[in-house]
Amino acid sequence: TFSRVIDSSTELADGAQFLYRDAGHQEEQARAIGDYQILDVLGQGGMGIVYRAYQTSAGRVVALKLIRPERLERHSEEKRRQIELRFETEAKSVARLQHDNLLQVYDVGVEKGVHYFSMQYVEGKSLSQIIRDAPLSNRKAAEYLEQIARAVAEAHRNGILHRDLKPENILVDMRTDRPLLADFGLAKLLEEDVSATAAGEVFGSPPYMSPEQASDSASVTVSGDVYSLGATLYCMLTGRPPFQAATLVETLRQVVNDDPVSPRELNPAIDLDLETICLKCLEKEPSRRYSTAEALADDLGRYLRREPVLARPLGRFARFCRLCMRNKLVTTLASLAVVFLLSALVILFIKNIEITDKNIEVTDALGKAQAAQKQSDRDFDDLREVVDKLFTEVSEHTLLNQPGMQTLRKDLLTKVIPYYQKFVNSERKTPEMEAELGNAYYRMGYIQEHLGSLKEGVDAYRMAIDEQKKLLADTPNDPQANEALGRTLNAQARILHKLHRLDEAADFYREAVACRNDLARSHPGEDEYRRQLANSIMNLGLVQRDRKEFSLAAQQFEQASLLRQGFESLGPEFRRDLSRGYYNWGDLRLEEQRLDEAVQHFEQSAVLLESLLEDSSHSLEDRYRLALCRRLQGDAASAQYYDELSTKSYQQALKSHEQAMESLNVLIFWNPDVPQYLEEYANIELNLGFLLRAQGQREREQELFTDAKEKFERAEELFTDARERFSKLVAKSPHHFNYRFARVLATKEIELTLANRTDLEDRTAQTRQLLEEVRQKYQELQTEFPERSEVGVQLDQIKVLLDALNASNPTPTPAD
Repeated sequence: TFSRVIDSSTELADGAQFLYRDAGHQEEQARAIGDYQILDVLGQGGMGIVYRAYQTSAGRVVALKLIRPERLERHSEEKRRQIELRFETEAKSVARLQHDNLLQVYDVGVEKGVHYFSMQYVEGKSLSQIIRDAPLSNRKAAEYLEQIARAVAEAHRNGILHRDLKPENILVDMRTDRPLLADFGLAKLLEEDVSATAAGEVFGSPPYMSPEQASDSASVTVSGDVYSLGATLYCMLTGRPPFQAATLVETLRQVVNDDPVSPRELNPAIDLDLETICLKCLEKEPSRRYSTAEALADDLGRYLRREPVLARPLGRFARFCRLCMRNKLVTTLASLAVVFLLSALVILFIKNIEITDKNIEVTDALGKAQAAQKQSDRDFDDLREVVDKLFTEVSEHTLLNQPGMQTLRKDLLTKVIPYYQKFVNSERKTPEMEAELGNAYYRMGYIQEHLGSLKEGVDAYRMAIDEQKKLLADTPNDPQANEALGRTLNAQARILHKLHRLDEAADFYREAVACRNDLARSHPGEDEYRRQLANSIMNLGLVQRDRKEFSLAAQQFEQASLLRQGFESLGPEFRRDLSRGYYNWGDLRLEEQRLDEAVQHFEQSAVLLESLLEDSSHSLEDRYRLALCRRLQGDAASAQYYDELSTKSYQQALKSHEQAMESLNVLIFWNPDVPQYLEEYANIELNLGFLLRAQGQREREQELFTDAKEKFERAEELFTDARERFSKLVAKSPHHFNYRFARVLATKEIELTLANRTDLEDRTAQTRQLLEEVRQKYQELQTEFPERSEVGVQLDQIKVLLDALNASNPTPTPAD
C-alpha cells in the first residue's frame, strides 16, 4: 500500500564447398568469387545464398549474396532471365538506399555467369532467431519495428517496395542492438513501366503477406509493406505469425479471409495500444491501415514516449466498442452481464410463483414446491457462480487499468453487492455454501472499500474473518484457508488505517503477519507466500510511521526488504511490491528529514515503476504511483534546496516535479474527469511554483534580474493554473475542504509572487487588500472546519505578512 495520494578468420569453410559441389559447380569456384574469398554459409532463401566472405581488395569481411544456381538450371532461358532481372533489381534497389537501418551495399557484379552483390556484414542474429525461444517485450518490439518502419519509409520515398518483410529479413547487430533490414529480393521499382512480376503471380512469404499480395503480387502498393510490418510486429510480440497452417493454400486462404487472433489472447502481457497498432496494420482493407510506413513509425514513437497513439479512438463509446472487438475480457464481461440478468430474472420468476389453483391436491403441491425449491437452489448457485466470475473479471483483471473504464468498473461493482448480500443472508445454505461464506463477505468488503464505503467495508471484513476462522478450525492445515484469512486480516488492517484507527490497524497487521509467517514457513518454496508476508510487515511499518514511531517503522521496512531479495527477477507483482518498499523507505526518510536517502529511495522506486510501464504502459495504478513517487522525490530535493541553496538540488527538484506532471498529463488525457489526477497535478504546480519563486528570489539578490523575472513569471503561471484547476474542482464538489483550501492558497501565492517582482509598480496596496480577502476566506474555512490545523497556520502567516506591510507602509489616515 502506498502511503500517500500525496555494445577474421579467412579460413575456408567446408559448407560452402559442399553446396557448390551439389550445385554442379567446380570445387575451386567455391573458394573464390571474383575479389571475394568465401568463408562460410550464412543462410539461404528461396532465390539466393548468402555467404560470409573476405573481400581481398578492401581487406574486410562482407556478406556476399548470389543467385542459387539450381534455381536457374531448372528453368527455361526466358524464366532464368526473369529471375536474374529480379536479382538485379534487388541489387539496384538496395544500392541506391541510404539509411541507418538498411544494410549498406558495397559492390554489384557478375562472375562467370554468377550474379552477386556484397554488403555490410553484421555480427548478430535475425529477429526470427531472437524470438525463437520467447517473444520480445512490448518496448523492445516497438523500438525495433519503429526503426525498421522508418527504413521502409525511406525505401518507399525512393520508389521501392520490399514485398518480403518478415523477421528472417531483419538482422540485429549484437554490438549496437540496431535492427537492419535486408533482402530486397522481391523489391519492385515503382517508376518502371514494365514490372518483373507478371500479373497474377504471387511472391513473398505467405504468413506475412497482405491479402492483396496473396492474390496478385503485381498489384501491391506501399500498404502491402505496412501490412507485413504489422505481421512482423505480431510475430515479435506473440512468437508466431498472424496466420499459419499445415499447407500453403490454407495459409493463403486464412490471409485473405480470416481475422488474426488477438495478440493479447496469445500473450496477455501485450499492451493494448501496441496491439491496436499491430491490428491496424493487419486490416484486410488497405485504406484502413496506416497510410504510410512513416505514419506507422510515428505512432510507434508515440507509444514509446508513452503518449496517446493515433490508432486509439478518442471517444469513450468508440473506445469501449474497440475494446469489445479486440479484447476478450470485455466480450466476457458482456456475456457475463447477459447471463447475470437472465439468471436474476429466473430467480425473480421462481420467487414470485404463486399457486392460484386452490383445487390442487396437497401432495402434488408439496411435490411441486419441493421441485421448485430444488430448482431455485440450483438457480441460486448458478447466479452466485456468475456473480463470482463477474466480480473476478471486474475487480482483478487488467480491465481495471484500461483508460476510461473506471466508471464502468464502479457501476459493475455496485451491481454485484445485492447478490452477495442475498447469498450471505440466505437461510438455505448447503455445506458448500457455508464454506464460501467467508469469501463472500471478503468480496463484499473489498467492493465497499473500493467504492469508498469504508465503515461498511470494515463490517464485511469482520464477518469474513469470523467465518474464515471457523473454517480454519476444522481444516487447520489447509493452505488456501490460511491464505484467505491472511488476505482478509491484511485488508481489514488496511481499511482501518485509511480510517486513521491506527491502534486497531496495527493489531490486525500483526495478526496478518503471524498468519502469513506460518504459511511462508510451512511452504518455503512458495515465493507468493513470502511476498504476502513482506507486504503485511511493510504495512505494519506504515502504521508505525504514521504514529511517529520511526525507528520501529524502519525495522519493519528492513525486514520486508530482506524478504523481498530476488524479487527483481520475478513477475510484475513482485517488482511492484519492491517498488512500494523503496517508496515507503523514501517517505519515511522524508519524514525524518534524511533528504539524500529519500531522493535515492524514490529514484529506486521510480525506476522499477518505469520498467513496469515499459511492459504495460496503460497501467493507471502504476502510472499514478510513478507520479506520486516523482512528486515526493521533487519535494525532498526542494527541501534540500531550501536548506542548502544547492544548484544540484534545484535541478533535481525541477526535473522530478516535471516528470510527475508528465505522468499525470497522460492520466488526465485518458481520464479527464478523475478528480484525484486533477488535484495531484494542481498540487505539483503549487510546489513547482514555490521552487521557482525561491530561485527567482535568489537570482534577484544576485542581481540576475532577467533570470529572476523569468522564474517569477513561470511561478505566477503555475499558481494561476493551479487556482483554475481547484476552482473547477470546487464547482463540482463545493464542500470539499482540500479543494477550497488550495484555491485560496493559490490566490495568495499569485499575489506574493507579483509582489516579489522589481519590474512592476509598487503593489503594496493591492497586496494588502488581497491578503485581507484571503484572510476572510480562511476564517470562513476555519469556522466550517475547526479541526483543520493548516488553516490556522495560514492565518498566522497572513497576520505576519500584513504586520510587515503595515510597518513598512502604514495605511494613511484621513485628517480630522
